[in-house]
Amino acid sequence: MTTNKYIQNIENNNWSSFVKCLWQRNFHDHVIRNDKSLGKIREYIINNPATWNNDIENPDRTGSMESKLIEV
Repeated sequence: MTTNKYIQNIENNNWSSFVKCLWQRNFHDHVIRNDKSLGKIREYIINNPATWNNDIENPDRTGSMESKLIEV
């Protein structure tokens, strides 16, 4: 539904279209089962924006960065 609404807005409201991919690749849900897991995920959320300049998904990236996984 979201993709259809997005396409409608591109056609009817002059929204910009994505050049490459609309949705993030390799997304995986994670069930938070304990406080340790919650703490690591919170830390990732807080610190993640600082890595955007080097993220491979950033078309304007200024460096390189290996893909990181959260251990929980």
